[in-house]
Amino acid sequence: MDELKQSKTTSKSWSLARKRSAWLVSMCACAAFLYMAVRVYEIHIEILLKNFSMVLLIALVVISFGFFVGWLMAFFRRPK
Repeated sequence: MDELKQSKTTSKSWSLARKRSAWLVSMCACAAFLYMAVRVYEIHIEILLKNFSMVLLIALVVISFGFFVGWLMAFFRRPK
């Protein structure tokens, strides 16, 4: 029994390490892609930052709207 318990613990830590390394590799790939976009295609960093801020703003608006609608639904479904 102890061997089975030990193998599960080892596999969980191995899985966590694999997920973390996959995340790091994907972040490095994104950084390389952005560097290539700036250097090779001569896209100005200001344009990238403006587009990124627009995406963040739109995501914030959508999440806020969803929160507000969920709050309204919970408010009106409350038992009286």
